[in-house]
Amino acid sequence: MENSEFPSKKRTMEEVNDSINCLPEELLSLILSFLPTKEAVATSLSIKSWRKHWTFLTTINLNSNDFKDVTFFHQFVDNLLSGIKLENVKKFVLLCNYNDYEPHNLVVRGWINDVIDISKELEYLELHSEQPCVLPSHFSANELKVLKLSGQVLVEPRSDVNLPSLEALDLKSVRSASATRILVELISSRTLVKYLLLKF
Repeated sequence: MENSEFPSKKRTMEEVNDSINCLPEELLSLILSFLPTKEAVATSLSIKSWRKHWTFLTTINLNSNDFKDVTFFHQFVDNLLSGIKLENVKKFVLLCNYNDYEPHNLVVRGWINDVIDISKELEYLELHSEQPCVLPSHFSANELKVLKLSGQVLVEPRSDVNLPSLEALDLKSVRSASATRILVELISSRTLVKYLLLKF
């Protein structure tokens, strides 16, 4: 016999779901942004009323180790960046922990270029690459406050680097020529970096 003073578990879960679904779209997208992007997209797609929430993510956090193979990783990122509203993205983390994908440089460079060109609110950018990867020659992000580069990330000798709001620069294992190029550009643009980490 069911005790009327205690609602059933099923009813309680339905009420919780209703309460969550009543939250503003921006808040739901913010909650999803705390998950790794692969999980955030899967969660969004698994709930009928949340199907489009992944497109409003403000944080993109991608690690190739979370995917079964590099081809699937690239397909996922391509589909993600073509469907998400990039103008809302404030944080972009891309960790490419593989060294056997031939078109890697052009593909990753294209992803970075898309994020930088379209997002007007990008504040945090972190990129790690086990394969040589050249940053876009026109590397400009007015709102970027944190830049972290590691691994085989390269900067072209004639790159135009414009990061007027940069506060933290973290360069780990980046080739010295590329690191020097970034530093020279930042100094010449009078950017006031408050935190600097260099490890060659």
